[in-house]
Amino acid sequence: MSDHSFIDHIRSLLNESAGFFSFIERLIFKVFRKLVGRVIDFVQIFRIGTREKNAKLLAAGIAHEIRNPITVIKTLTDFLPQKYDDPEFREKFTRIVMQEMTRIETMTSSILALSKSKESQKSACEINAVVGELIDLLQEQMARFGIKLDFESRSEHYWVLVNSDEIKQALLNIFLNAIEAVKDREGSIDICVSASFDFCELVISDTGPGISQDKLRTVFEPFVTNKEGGTGLGLSISRSLVERNNGDISIESEIDKGTSFFIRLPLLNVNELAAN
Repeated sequence: MSDHSFIDHIRSLLNESAGFFSFIERLIFKVFRKLVGRVIDFVQIFRIGTREKNAKLLAAGIAHEIRNPITVIKTLTDFLPQKYDDPEFREKFTRIVMQEMTRIETMTSSILALSKSKESQKSACEINAVVGELIDLLQEQMARFGIKLDFESRSEHYWVLVNSDEIKQALLNIFLNAIEAVKDREGSIDICVSASFDFCELVISDTGPGISQDKLRTVFEPFVTNKEGGTGLGLSISRSLVERNNGDISIESEIDKGTSFFIRLPLLNVNELAAN
């Protein structure tokens, strides 16, 4: 059963009152079994070419993040037998369980994204078009927070050989990070696309609060986050996806001035473009 069908199945059962309590017991067991399998698979993949110590630290981080929503569900379940007849408690239970299950779904999807094989299907992709699609996707959200956006490209076309879906996801994570940084400040986000030697370079800058130098060193590490409710996996995934497409990513930041991400992807030359 896929993650989405699993969650849909949970939703349908939570909306039924019959067999509610027995379902919760089955739910916790099924979630635990599913997550343990995912963690084992991920750590085994991560250990290949990685120091044992790092793999153990990452496994501990995954276990900690997964344990939190499971603990919330279990705590509520402990009160279920005596409070089941209370409609207000049932409503609260249903809402929080679904909230925590969505959190688990996000976590497992992120773990899978990090643990994917480095092999990916690549094709010629025009990077300005990718950025344009993401701007269209996020335009309403930015307008709602009063965020100003400036997009500058120094050429009409920049062709790169990448997996377009992976690069979209990598850039989306960075855009969402920028929106989160400026949404309470009515700030701005600037995007600049240019060429540097044989690379296409994207610079995504925001006027958010910035990141201190000590935290900047670990910003791409899994489970490092300053956001309430954040998983700390978004930027780790972005780095993984960019590197899988033969690119690199870096960051510069200054407190009270903002943050800039630099993403470089290999440009296609005329002959390579014709071949693709």
